[in-house]
Amino acid sequence: MEKIVEGDVYWDRVMRALYSTDASIYEVMPLAVVFPKNVGDVINVVKYGYRNGVSIHARGAGSSLAGQAIGSGIILDFTKYMNRIIEMNVEENYVWVEPGIVMEKLNEVLEKYGKFFPPDPASSHFCTIGGMIGNNASGMRSVKYGNTIDYVEELKVVLSNGDIIHTKPINVDSIEFKEKLGLNTFEGKIYREIYKLFIDNRNIIEKSMPKVEKNASGYRIEYLLRNNVFNLSKIFVGSEGTLGIIVAAKLRIVDLPGKRGLLLAFFDSLEKATNSILTLLKYKPSALEIMDKKYIDLVRDHYEYMRERIPGKTESILIIEFEGENEDELKERLDIAKNVLTKQLGTAFNVEIALTEDEMENLFEVRRAAIPIINKTRGLRKYPAFIEDLVVPPDRLLEFIRGMYRILEKYGLDTIIFGHAGQGNIHTHPPINLKDPIDIDRMRAVCRDIYRLVVKLRGAISGEHGNGRLRTPFMKIEYPELLKIFVKVKEIFDPKNILNPGPKINYDDYY
Repeated sequence: MEKIVEGDVYWDRVMRALYSTDASIYEVMPLAVVFPKNVGDVINVVKYGYRNGVSIHARGAGSSLAGQAIGSGIILDFTKYMNRIIEMNVEENYVWVEPGIVMEKLNEVLEKYGKFFPPDPASSHFCTIGGMIGNNASGMRSVKYGNTIDYVEELKVVLSNGDIIHTKPINVDSIEFKEKLGLNTFEGKIYREIYKLFIDNRNIIEKSMPKVEKNASGYRIEYLLRNNVFNLSKIFVGSEGTLGIIVAAKLRIVDLPGKRGLLLAFFDSLEKATNSILTLLKYKPSALEIMDKKYIDLVRDHYEYMRERIPGKTESILIIEFEGENEDELKERLDIAKNVLTKQLGTAFNVEIALTEDEMENLFEVRRAAIPIINKTRGLRKYPAFIEDLVVPPDRLLEFIRGMYRILEKYGLDTIIFGHAGQGNIHTHPPINLKDPIDIDRMRAVCRDIYRLVVKLRGAISGEHGNGRLRTPFMKIEYPELLKIFVKVKEIFDPKNILNPGPKINYDDYY
């Protein structure tokens, strides 16, 4: 391996152990860890895996909550070397980047030009663009700005056999598209077969996809062809490294807003908070986050400056962000929303306005720190990530929460609730003892029942964190008809099953 890689190669047990975990509940010891220095290194490692039947696992910051950044083969960590901005064009609103660049670092550069890359997961301080593309990440401002898939325009991808391709939007009536279909290469074979698969199954695809604005479960095959334009880039977004290894990405960037401000709304019941969401959405917030009482209690324990700020009778909090071209427009939008909550609906018993950068950052930090806060809880029963990324249409959110509580009560569990209320995307963490076989069985049963409820409400079992090892065994619940098409997608791109096997497609275990 050292003879074919310019970057760093590690076979020692210590380094392998460090890369045997990510932010999930799983642990898988890899064969080796490689820090590729350039695209040539990636090609050589993939070809090595293809020849020898060794799996390849692309990795960014390892912040995956579902176990898709680990594997038993060769880990490719892009963070050390392949982390540059390749090209930036602020006039045409795009940037080319390598997969290892940290999102926050990218936005720090873009900010100097009045631009930004909008998806903003809670891990934005350290997550990489490659990982965001792999998971179709979104975050708090997705209610206005959408998801990573909406900003990926073109990609450079190393395929499972080591060939490299450049994917971009192509009109299906163009000579260029006909040339792609006629290529006598692995790329040409992929274009022919994936295009036929989409056309032959278009009705099933449209019927089977959840009716939600964000979805990180399955392959986003429905994005391939829109307005007569075919873009193979889209199917790699959210594929969790199972179809190809991304080595460069062209991303759309947008103008930074003029001003931002927050409302901190306090409710004496979770129902009043959720009943306010649809009305608030009419006023087009840029973020709409929810926290329940259990999460609020954890916030009080960990943030001294929030203890006195949160009234004792608070059962739920909404954090609502608005943007405006100037201070007057922003203040007007904040005042209208405050009036809606306190007078028109009368659901919030108190609403505070935050306008300074420090105050807004402190409030968002309280929300972003959810996972670190939860991980600090003591006792045998922790709050692991196992049903932590559910999404339903916002108008079904209260119905879902009530149904979820009934299911958890049946199994003797409670939970913590927080998440992106504006899109119906809830992160919930019931307490489980991962060393107790009875609790492990309970965990599987809870997943099965809650996923069935989500599907019944036309939601998705993952909004932004992906399937990974965690949710892949349950995909048959969500996609009873579409799953066989996903299997075919995997076989088209990765016939030897060497690219991150396990996530997305599990040939052994379906519920």
